[in-house]
Amino acid sequence: MSRSIWFAPSQLAYLWMECKRCYWLHHKGLKRPRTEFAPIFNRLDQALKKEFAKGMRLDWLGIPGQVHSTGGKVCSVDLGRSGIEARVFGEYDLLVTMEGGGFGVYDFKVTRPNTEKIAKYTPQLSAYAFALENPDRHKPMSVTAAGLIYVDFNLATLVETPPTLTDMYTLSHEPVPLDVPGLRSVLAEMLDVIDRDRPPASGPDCPYCAHANRLAALAADLRGAHQ
Repeated sequence: MSRSIWFAPSQLAYLWMECKRCYWLHHKGLKRPRTEFAPIFNRLDQALKKEFAKGMRLDWLGIPGQVHSTGGKVCSVDLGRSGIEARVFGEYDLLVTMEGGGFGVYDFKVTRPNTEKIAKYTPQLSAYAFALENPDRHKPMSVTAAGLIYVDFNLATLVETPPTLTDMYTLSHEPVPLDVPGLRSVLAEMLDVIDRDRPPASGPDCPYCAHANRLAALAADLRGAHQ
């Protein structure tokens, strides 16, 4: 009986890069505690996707093209091996029809621009690109560009008289290099980790594993005290 594994592009920028042990546990059904986002972030995400209307030119952001769609789901061809079905599955924020041909895939980030973190998002955006170029069912789309759209907004405006959308934040764009061939190697490594009988080592700065280790040590001390 085959297993199905879904590679979420967003996990490539966070869970996978932060801690391989947590990633292994995630696929064994032991997920990290869910972090709830403040409702304002969901509202902001919805407002952004409405703001980027189909056909809208994006030259003002430094993107030579026009909006194709927002919030589209992607599902790639099977990347698995014997007994394992594995696909990239997720939802991009923004897809652009580029002026020079092909498409650009972009992700909204509610933060101030940080060029030092650009490389962190190459796997995530490359995963969207791979799924668009190698779809399970739809027509392939050539992806020639990718980037982040930073959303730096002013919380003070949210408690004043209802502001216009443009009063709430400023937008800026940072290109992100794609590495679709490299992504295949990363996905193969992820499959190797998932297939392990025992978890790999924790990430050096993983707060979840550090907390679990402290609890385990406390439980061991308590057992010793009662023996």
